[in-house]
Amino acid sequence: MPHFALNDVTMEFQILEGTGRRLLHPSALKALGGRLGFAGNNRLTVTALRNITLRIPRGTRLGLLGHNGSGKSTLLRVLAGIYQPTSGRIESDGRITSMFDISLGMDMDLSGFDNVRMQGLLFGLTPDEIETLLPDIVAFTQLDHYLTLPVRTYSAGMMARLSFAIATAKMPEILLLDEVIGAGDAAFQSRAQKRLETFLDSADIIVLASHADDTIRALCTEAVVLEKGEAVFHGDVEAAIRTYRERIPAGA
Repeated sequence: MPHFALNDVTMEFQILEGTGRRLLHPSALKALGGRLGFAGNNRLTVTALRNITLRIPRGTRLGLLGHNGSGKSTLLRVLAGIYQPTSGRIESDGRITSMFDISLGMDMDLSGFDNVRMQGLLFGLTPDEIETLLPDIVAFTQLDHYLTLPVRTYSAGMMARLSFAIATAKMPEILLLDEVIGAGDAAFQSRAQKRLETFLDSADIIVLASHADDTIRALCTEAVVLEKGEAVFHGDVEAAIRTYRERIPAGA
C-alpha cells in the first residue's frame, strides 16, 4: 500500500572542503536557509533537513510551506529517492511521479513529440501507454504544431505545459510537486489545478510544495511548515498557513 514513513531524517550537504575551501556541492547553495556548521576537518556543511519524523499514509494530500531555503525541495527529493538521508530512515511504497525541474529528462534538440515519448518512459509509462495517451497529452499542452519543433525553441511556460501533461497523463499512485503549477500563463495554471483536483479522489498520495495559500487550500488536507530544515508545525491547513505567516517575515 502506497505510503511514506520518515524517522528522524537529517540531510546534510558538505559545501566547502576544509583546507582548500573548495566548493564541493553547488546545488547545496539553494539550501542555505538551513543551518550552517562545521564538521570534522573544518568542513563547512549545511543542514537542509534536521530530525524530520513524518508519516504519510495512503489518502494524504500534504502541503509543504516555508520560505526559500527552508527545506521544502530537499524534503521532496528525499521522498522521491533522489537524495539519501545523511542519517535517519525512510520507508516508502508505491509508484512515484515527481515534478521538480520542468526540463528534467528533456533533450533540447529533439522535438516535443520525441520528448513526450522519451520523458514518458522516465515517468514509468510503457511505449504502448505513451501512444495511447499521446492525443490527451497533445490536447492538454495546446502546443499544436510547436510539438514538431525542437524543445530548445520553447519558452519556460511551454516546457511547463509539456512536462506537466506527460507527468499527469496517467493517474499516479504518488505525486510529488514543487511549485510546478505556478509556472506558465494563467490559463495553464487553471487547467493544471483542475487536473490536479481530479486526482484528489484517485491518487493515493499528493505532496505539494507551494508559496500559494489558495493552492494549498484547494489541493491539500494537511500541511507541514518548515523553517531552517525543521518541521515546526504539522496539522490543519488553515492553522499551518497561520503559523507560516506568523513565523515567516513578510517578503521572505
